[in-house]
Amino acid sequence: MKRSARLAALGLSSLGRAESHVLATVNAVLKALHCLAGRSWEPPSPEEGLIDFANGQRLLADHTDSLLGGATPGRGVRIMVTMPSEAADDYTLVHSLLKQGMDCMRINCAHDDAATWLRMIEHLRRAEQALGRSCRVVMDLAGPKLRTGPLEPGPAVIRLRPRRGVYGRVTAPARVYAAECHETSATLH
Repeated sequence: MKRSARLAALGLSSLGRAESHVLATVNAVLKALHCLAGRSWEPPSPEEGLIDFANGQRLLADHTDSLLGGATPGRGVRIMVTMPSEAADDYTLVHSLLKQGMDCMRINCAHDDAATWLRMIEHLRRAEQALGRSCRVVMDLAGPKLRTGPLEPGPAVIRLRPRRGVYGRVTAPARVYAAECHETSATLH
């Protein structure tokens, strides 16, 4: 086990590394803090399904492999490349990216259209055949977009403030007169 993993198990490492075992990390930090304060403390009894450090790391690795494919031997990371629109018309671009180690092709579906995405994937499949390598495809779906036309100008915002003296005290109230009822006024302080 790496030193950083041993420190994390003791609650002495950054909480930023806790994505696969948050509760176990928080419990380790609490135990370390109690120990430093001279108090004894044990985490609550493990609940069913609690993910400890070892299981968290194993699950994270399994899920990463399922989503992005196995890691290239000698490399601990996967390389995901977002395709530019040009990849639909440029086979050599896709071939070159795959040859240089791309493990996962990301297509941003907020851009282009289905025909363009299909051509990108066809170039990838052709490059896979030529290079004897496989590559995953991730289709990143576009989220909802608010589309509006030009907005008609509406009534201006009216700001009403009482008059104040040099020390911030109100010297004269702001007055508002309602249009429907000309007799009524309101005084704001």
